[in-house]
Amino acid sequence: MRSLALELRRKPLRLAVREARALHRVCSLLRELGLSDFVELGVEGVEVPRRILSSRHPKAAFACWLASRLTGSTSLTLGVDLGEKNIGVAAVVEGVVAYTGVLRSVAEVRSLVADLRELGFPLRVRLGYAGQNPPDAKRVAAELRREGVQVELVDEDEARVSVLLGDFSFVGKLSPHELAALKIALSPAAPANDTVK
Repeated sequence: MRSLALELRRKPLRLAVREARALHRVCSLLRELGLSDFVELGVEGVEVPRRILSSRHPKAAFACWLASRLTGSTSLTLGVDLGEKNIGVAAVVEGVVAYTGVLRSVAEVRSLVADLRELGFPLRVRLGYAGQNPPDAKRVAAELRREGVQVELVDEDEARVSVLLGDFSFVGKLSPHELAALKIALSPAAPANDTVK
């Protein structure tokens, strides 16, 4: 597992931004994501797609797009920790932790999933559940599956003990919900039939 900042340090990326409004937006996103020092902006380089800047979740979309440019992969895993008030999310592209955040509702999760799918990411959503009877996770999984999304249910307790994150400096800055979502995203693959009682 590598952070997006570490990956950008190893493989510098130059972005082309030609419009003033887009330049302001890209600079703002880079600052919010803590990546300003690792990306060079100019008129030459990889052009940032407009649809990323106009998405409903631009920070997540931009971070995932950057990670896909660096890794050469569009395969994305989104870990989701369904809390009572806060929902942690973590997006991982080919072993690069592209984005972590906290959402407030299942509707926001569905909106984020829709944004990432519109950007062309083949998306796998991994929903965490706790206890023997996970009705919320099952309901959300059913909703996303109806929309054509690949969904796996992941036992949060198992993910907590089976995923070791190591000594990564960014891990200390994550909320408990983001940390749980990251472990859910990185946990070993679930069996093909996720029949949870």
